Amino acid sequence: MGLAFDWNWNASVPASRFFPSEFRQRLSAPLASWPLLFTPGRAAVAMHFRRGDLERDDPRATPNEYYYKIADRIRELLPSAEFHVWAAIKDQRDQNVWKDEDFNGFRLKGMQVHLDDGVADEQSLLGTWAQLAAANIFVASQSSFSYIPMLLNCHCVISPKNNKFDNWMKGTEEWRDSYHSDLTACVRRSQAPRQC
Repeated sequence: MGLAFDWNWNASVPASRFFPSEFRQRLSAPLASWPLLFTPGRAAVAMHFRRGDLERDDPRATPNEYYYKIADRIRELLPSAEFHVWAAIKDQRDQNVWKDEDFNGFRLKGMQVHLDDGVADEQSLLGTWAQLAAANIFVASQSSFSYIPMLLNCHCVISPKNNKFDNWMKGTEEWRDSYHSDLTACVRRSQAPRQC
């Protein structure tokens, strides 16, 4: 019998009940041995973009402006933070809908861009998960690929859709009263020792 989780099934039960701290730490242990691309001593912000399997006009391709706004606010709070962007640019049919130059706006903002060719390279996938899970701040995409490192990241996770754990915040709806205080608290949490 397989396990399935439907987060909408009973929203009153906290996600931490299904994924307690110790369990999340054990799940992340195998990724801890991967070498990180982050500069030691600097806060690392990792962003994952769902691109490779989506057409350009697909609403699940969160617009670049969403990421730019969050990055600008993080830079206000953590001026020395370094930013890394991950995305796949090939789809399952081995076609490129997205191109390397689609990420030039991030490069112009001083971010390091890491692109891969999709799901064929298992080592690349695991290495990307290790980076996203270990980052001080992980800005996730609307993607099941992002969900694993969201679950394993115990610092600050910014998600376009939900905030199921204490260290997650909803990155959309910046008009809401609590948005800026939530983001500030998440960034502060990113500087504390890892606590899952």
